Amino acid sequence: MVLGILNKLLTSVYGNFLIGGFTVAGISYFSNTINNTLLASLIASIPIGMPCSIFVNDKKVQSYSQQMVIMGLVLWLSVVANWYFINKRKFNKYKSVSYSMLVYLVLGLAVLVIKSYSSSKGVAPLTEKG
Repeated sequence: MVLGILNKLLTSVYGNFLIGGFTVAGISYFSNTINNTLLASLIASIPIGMPCSIFVNDKKVQSYSQQMVIMGLVLWLSVVANWYFINKRKFNKYKSVSYSMLVYLVLGLAVLVIKSYSSSKGVAPLTEKG
């Protein structure tokens, strides 16, 4: 019974919002209050896409996990770009985050367009029907 209630909470919009809020608050708390940026970065790098597999329809979870591999690479490249902008180019954090998010957006959209094009040519499905 308790697990059923917990499951309903976690799979609701309110539960999703709480999880996201606790994640952001934890990052801020550990980096600014406790001064432990390593622990804050550990929380920030929690692979949120994996536990979200729970919320994906069973018929689509295999396709979702395959797409997560590709988008994980896009995420990694944008994180490297953020590091580069801050540490090598000496951008302030606002400019670095803006540019890094732009890298993520451009690469993510490129993947979407390429996968959509490939799908229309019968190469690889963008989404799984079901």
